[in-house]
Amino acid sequence: IVTSIEWSGEIDALHRTATVNLQNTQDLLTRHIMPSLGKLVVIFYNGIEIIRGYVLTVPIDGTGATSMTIVDINWYLTKNEDMRLFKRKRADQIIKEVCTKFGISVGSIANTGYVLPKMSFVDGATLKDIFLQSITETRKRNGRAFAITSTKGKLNLVERSKQVTPWTIEHGITMTGVSLTRTMEGVYTQVKAYGDLENGRVVGTANNQSLINKYGLMQKVESYSGETPTQS
Repeated sequence: IVTSIEWSGEIDALHRTATVNLQNTQDLLTRHIMPSLGKLVVIFYNGIEIIRGYVLTVPIDGTGATSMTIVDINWYLTKNEDMRLFKRKRADQIIKEVCTKFGISVGSIANTGYVLPKMSFVDGATLKDIFLQSITETRKRNGRAFAITSTKGKLNLVERSKQVTPWTIEHGITMTGVSLTRTMEGVYTQVKAYGDLENGRVVGTANNQSLINKYGLMQKVESYSGETPTQS
């Protein structure tokens, strides 16, 4: 009854998504299956596990067609928030500590190699934002990039310079077509950064005037997590 499966994801989203399309009835009245929200689904391709996750949405139309949206365990990072202050910890130590507190199973966690002086989330943040800010700050300090993945229901932290899955792209076999999309969704033309110095905010801004003229003003706010913020 499965007519197609589409698997997708983005590094910044952390979790992966699969859409499973079903022709779920023969007579438009009786359903073959009734997918329930939160049900565990595992998808294999040629015997290799592609995604293990939970049913998030189940729409059905008048023709009996159903599509299940499935998200892996990292989706729960967007649904949990916490207020934390970390001092002198590596990003991988922060991730392990938070996962233990929230009962998240972990697999391979790479050593990020840099001790962050302070990471403050006293106003509350999602676990996703805590993890992303920790590995982003690490990349700024030591140049090493890391990604958070999910394998067989476990959260993993891997260094992005290492190839996780070997792929050979061959026209007509693993590559069936090529398309190009241009978008402004990831563009910011001005950045405002702030830090807390003796309970007073220190603010600095930077912009690209040519991009502002071309695309308009789109400002991103960033916080400085070090101990001695300055305007520079």
